[in-house]
Amino acid sequence: MTIRISNLSFRGTHGATEKERLAPQPFRVSIALMPWRANVVREDIAETIDYRIPKKIIQNVIEGPHCELIETLADMIAERLLEDSRLRTAEVTVEKPMVWENGTPSITVVRHAAPVKGLLDFDIERALYELKAHGGTAIPILPEERRMTLVHAAEQATYKNQPTVVGPYKVREELSSCGEFSEESPFIALSEDMTDALNIKLAEASIHPFGGRAVSFNETSLQKYEKGSIGITPHKDNRSSLDLILVVTLKGKGDVFLCADREGTGRKKLPTAPGTLMILRAPGFLGSSRRPFHYVTNIAEERIVFGMRHNAKNS
Repeated sequence: MTIRISNLSFRGTHGATEKERLAPQPFRVSIALMPWRANVVREDIAETIDYRIPKKIIQNVIEGPHCELIETLADMIAERLLEDSRLRTAEVTVEKPMVWENGTPSITVVRHAAPVKGLLDFDIERALYELKAHGGTAIPILPEERRMTLVHAAEQATYKNQPTVVGPYKVREELSSCGEFSEESPFIALSEDMTDALNIKLAEASIHPFGGRAVSFNETSLQKYEKGSIGITPHKDNRSSLDLILVVTLKGKGDVFLCADREGTGRKKLPTAPGTLMILRAPGFLGSSRRPFHYVTNIAEERIVFGMRHNAKNS
């Protein structure tokens, strides 16, 4: 569903010339708004976008303080429209119909809200490119206030030490984990929000790596690395993990590398600042069974991360 308002006209003193600063001229504005809940239509004004509100926003911007560029006007209108949390996208066109005798200069901007409230927006096309090319990527995802709430909850969790040598390839690790969460846990909410955000973004991507199928996660856990831990030596995640593996850094310092083999050659460092989401491809991504080698090292201070995956054994 797209809400459109076309050809609103208000007068303002915007432009680069002295004449435009002094003499109000008409500006014509058209907008297209896309709500998050595009398929929900009810006979309830509280559930819909009141057309009068975006009209008033546009009027306030056009009749407000001087701007030299109509690009600035369009951007300001879009930003203020997206303060309505029900909206996911705002497209704004601003025209100057009287500036020329022949032709009308205009600008169109498209702005997107963050896919889910409480998360940062991200570029899905870039993420998919890096997953395809390198097997993994990392992007900022958590606003600071939410991160600190999660850190507090993670510090109160009960952790269990994990084996120091695992699997047939004798991968070494030093960490503890917690996989039990109440329904009210902020980590359950984070898992649900991350799932929604990814599926919204994937639905808009130029190429869907799962053929339009939604991703889901049925296994979540906190992992804690003590200061000085060896981390995890080069390894691949289990074959039973499907589609994507997500790891959000909540606190601490440590390095994560993608690499070509169990010796760690050809390594590529991923950003791991607190609040960052690491995404690794898993079997099912673009119909492939490829799993990237990666490892965690240089734990300079206590590091806590939250992981999400879809384990086929639990399906």
